[in-house]
Amino acid sequence: MLNNRHQRPASLTLGTLCLLVVSLGLTLFSISSRADTPDYQVDASWPKPLDNNWLIGQVGGVAVDGDDNIWIIQRQRTLTNDEAWGTSAIAERCEDGSIIEAMAECADGSTPVPIDGIGNPRPNGPMAECCVPAPAVMKFDTDGNLLQGWGGPAMPGFVGKKDGVVDAKCDPDAGCNWPAGEHGIYVDHNGFVYIAGNGNGNGTCNGNPCPWAATHGFDAMVLKFSADGTFIYQIGDPNPANPPTSNDTNG
Repeated sequence: MLNNRHQRPASLTLGTLCLLVVSLGLTLFSISSRADTPDYQVDASWPKPLDNNWLIGQVGGVAVDGDDNIWIIQRQRTLTNDEAWGTSAIAERCEDGSIIEAMAECADGSTPVPIDGIGNPRPNGPMAECCVPAPAVMKFDTDGNLLQGWGGPAMPGFVGKKDGVVDAKCDPDAGCNWPAGEHGIYVDHNGFVYIAGNGNGNGTCNGNPCPWAATHGFDAMVLKFSADGTFIYQIGDPNPANPPTSNDTNG
């Protein structure tokens, strides 16, 4: 009996010690896990302020090239009329929604309204000094300095309308259909830039017909450009009605 009384505390002490060891191990593991987890913070200084009164809309994609430069594709059309008051007219819109070149006459007899590249009325030119949409494709260094920018419907002379209002760098007649909704960007090891979209080209900008607008239905293509924005080729075609699913290899 005496021996049993002496053994119980030893057993309890051993069990307690095991629990302490396990608890300490879990605590150290938890501390180690927290130490290995990156602590992200917003850098309000990135990117650096843009020149030319440029304003960035929704960002639809981010990529990093072989030199650690950061590329984005942003949606110019998500800027509202008052956010883009600094834009100028590039074409005119008739009452029936048709787009004509400046100084041309409307077939429906209506008085044409000058509009900018994203469909906003500009009968008297820019409404304010600030702002205008930044280029759709933008390249930054790691410090947030803008290295170059190009593309998008708001950039004069870049995106054209089929049977052309302007002589555009991305011309549907040459096989370049700018996405209705910019979504996704990739830069390969040779510096070529690929963009895609997920929008429905219904021929409007913010509900209004606009000079460049795609009328091709759902985006179902990938576009390849050189680093300076020169169109190379397009893979796939816009789909007029039924967009392919992610499992459709023929889209």
